[in-house]
Amino acid sequence: MADSVLVSTVRDNARARVDDASGAIAGDTEVLGYVQQAYKRLHGLYVGAEPDRFRTEATVTTSGSATSNLPADWLSTIGVDYQPATNTRYALRRLQEAERNAFNGVTNSQAMAYRVIGTTLALYPTPPSGQTYIHIYIPTTGTLTAGSSIDCRNGHEVFLEMLVARRLLEKEEAYDGRYEKQIDQIESELVEEAALRYMRDCNLMTSLSQMDYYWDPADYRR
Repeated sequence: MADSVLVSTVRDNARARVDDASGAIAGDTEVLGYVQQAYKRLHGLYVGAEPDRFRTEATVTTSGSATSNLPADWLSTIGVDYQPATNTRYALRRLQEAERNAFNGVTNSQAMAYRVIGTTLALYPTPPSGQTYIHIYIPTTGTLTAGSSIDCRNGHEVFLEMLVARRLLEKEEAYDGRYEKQIDQIESELVEEAALRYMRDCNLMTSLSQMDYYWDPADYRR
């Protein structure tokens, strides 16, 4: 089970590490920005190690256009499902660069593939209006406040404290590398965890059971 720590606790502990309990080096707003940056870094490592822990979904209802806006908190896409009925889903294929023209001139009763382009989710071929698609994605950390609760584990709030303390010391031109070994160790452990996960459980982005059902861009020519 994940541990949680308040942003204000990370802030205060980071200041204590540099003997700046009064906030003389940087005010609360500035330090909050440092905590936000540090947590984004930790969040990215967590996502690499266990993305399923953070996955969420957004419903896309088609309107006759091939594209729809990505969620405001979008970080990366895991997949897209077509949902013709409440308890029925079919996985779409992620369109690869070499396949970008595969659906030119193709019409179909539903989309068969998807791609993220800029700030939009594109479906191929363009589906009819009124259909439902489920966008499964990883969200960003969101904007933190002093009262926000940060999702940590294994005491990783110390990692955040050291990153913030380093920024404070760098601002004073007083950083001597004291935290580098510990920071690198935690990062290495999480990167290794991510690598082992993919070696042990090589998750395919496309379900092989769905590929034959959905994907042959030359079918319409036959």
